[in-house]
Amino acid sequence: ARGFTSALGEVRAGLGRYGVRGSNDWVVGPSRTATGHAMLANDPHLSLSAPSVFWMVQLDVHDPSAADASQDLHVMGTAFPGIPGIILGFNRDIAWGATTADYDVTDVFHETLTPDGGGVVFQGKVVPLEKIHEPIAVEGGTTVDYDVLVVPHHGPIVPDVVDHAVVAPDPSRGALSIEWTGSKPTNELAAVAGYLRARSVEDFRVAVRDFAVGAQNWVVADTQGDIFYTTQSAVPLRDRRAFTWDPATFTGTIPCQVEPGDGTAEWTGQMLDEAYVPHVKNPSRAYVATANGDPNGTTLDNDPTNDTLPDGQPVYLGCWHDPGYRVGRIHGLLEGLGHKMALGDLATIQGDARSALGAALAPGLLAALADAQAEAAAPGTHPDLTAVVKSARYAAADVTSLVALLGQWGTDGYDTPAGVSLDDGSLSSDPREAADSEATLVFQAWLMRAMQAVLGDELTAIGQNPPPGGFHDLRVILTYLLTADRKSLATYDATSGDSALFDDLTTPGVNETRDERLVTSLLDAVDFLGQKLGSDRSAWRWGKLHTLRFEPIVPLWGLLAIPPAGNARFPDGFPRHGDGFNVDVGEPDAIVVRLADATFSYSQGPTQRFVIDLDPKGPVARNVLPGGEVWDNLSPHFADEAELWRRNENHPLPFAHDDVAAAAESRTSYAP
Repeated sequence: ARGFTSALGEVRAGLGRYGVRGSNDWVVGPSRTATGHAMLANDPHLSLSAPSVFWMVQLDVHDPSAADASQDLHVMGTAFPGIPGIILGFNRDIAWGATTADYDVTDVFHETLTPDGGGVVFQGKVVPLEKIHEPIAVEGGTTVDYDVLVVPHHGPIVPDVVDHAVVAPDPSRGALSIEWTGSKPTNELAAVAGYLRARSVEDFRVAVRDFAVGAQNWVVADTQGDIFYTTQSAVPLRDRRAFTWDPATFTGTIPCQVEPGDGTAEWTGQMLDEAYVPHVKNPSRAYVATANGDPNGTTLDNDPTNDTLPDGQPVYLGCWHDPGYRVGRIHGLLEGLGHKMALGDLATIQGDARSALGAALAPGLLAALADAQAEAAAPGTHPDLTAVVKSARYAAADVTSLVALLGQWGTDGYDTPAGVSLDDGSLSSDPREAADSEATLVFQAWLMRAMQAVLGDELTAIGQNPPPGGFHDLRVILTYLLTADRKSLATYDATSGDSALFDDLTTPGVNETRDERLVTSLLDAVDFLGQKLGSDRSAWRWGKLHTLRFEPIVPLWGLLAIPPAGNARFPDGFPRHGDGFNVDVGEPDAIVVRLADATFSYSQGPTQRFVIDLDPKGPVARNVLPGGEVWDNLSPHFADEAELWRRNENHPLPFAHDDVAAAAESRTSYAP
């Protein structure tokens, strides 16, 4: 698959930056709210562009002459341009939101080809390949004729790409085929249409049964005060032989890795029964929150394959879920609010920018710095740090002030402010904001370097440096290395008393340690920031490097970016708070090997910030889109949504007829 995946990577890089996406949503029952109504919040995380991925739509359809008013529509929310209906939104009676569930519904099979390449060996018999001819029209060029080879019982074969051309698969190597639930007919449009007319969470529950592909964590609330969560989706049941995985030895079969195509790891033809798809209605704690995490804990024992249904059938949802920092923070904020929840509280949680990574990793860094200070005071107490603390870089870094800075950051709660004025780009003069912003910057530069210093040598050894998907998973690995019981690690080395991963494979004869890697990475980060922002640390601010520009969907048109190319106040984009795993996510796009090449701008985040109170007298809703809806830089509304969004503000959504009329600036009507 290397040629194909490399070609995909080139296309993706040409179309835009790539990052790990996420989302947040939650519903709160009446017992926790100030109004006594159910409330809902949803901020899905996708590409931040101009115009936005979503656009706001209100559909109000009424036929006065119709005898059956049940077919009327009055619904509002966000939709993907060009696709009918509303995917996330509300009507008079219910509201709904979604996050991605990350279920594994795609299997890759290693096929054994016949010597002539015309078939595969399946269950000891030869099955001929099917061929689907696809003429692909190329504007301004020659039509490409492409024959898709298909394994009848699995799906299409991943094309073998050599020098930008598809070649026949090599029988000596075999081929990879793809089986996916979305390759078969499903009826998601019926589900979405059902949402629009649903009058209760139970109506939604019936409608969502048609949503089979693209598993989502749906949260729903209604004006009766009910709240509901489900991940309804077509989840294939697999043959027991697909689950021979041994997490201790990393051997065996598991659906999230390539499986044998000989018939021993097949789908059974049945899907997971609705009763066992994670869901809950009106939980006792009166809220449900999701953020792409593991919905029922099957991965927590490091083996997602060992859970079964009552009849012994293996039940498997997936290998990868978000590590859970965002949903954990949402839970904590909901539990610790201290008063009945108002609509504004939901919006405040959506804008939360506490650094979960800082809370997890800064104590380990400070412990390493304490060992370095001890070595500097009493040489020989930490011999692995002797050379480090004797260096001119260590003296120049003023480690004592860095220890104080990072320690105070923890006392302040690991907040990640931009430290830069959102009005004119000037530096914030608030002492606490300035210090926390500087600490965030130092920590993030250290983290970028530490991931490479600790794991870069292993990645290079397996030909994956930089990692194809960026540093998202590396952050999780590094966090585990620094917070788990050292002796419990599979890579534990009794001689060093720590993970062998801290040792650099490229320096034979030298045994790098945890402390050495962490302290050296901090010195590298200080050098980098000095070169980037100057030696005056009082001017170091996270928002100087952590920026966001809503890039135009046609990259050539820089004036249609927000802020536009060449903007005097924000030449590098808007300064932003946040980092990789906070609720208001702002994970840097950087995929780098050398820290000198690092940038901390980002391009993925909340594509709406929707909150709603399900008042039986009429829904009270607020929302904001990141890049706006008007793609005309001469319009006064070109950047008004973006201005609210970047300040973590929102605006009311007029829904009742009178409110819409009062808010209208202009009107266009069409008649047959």
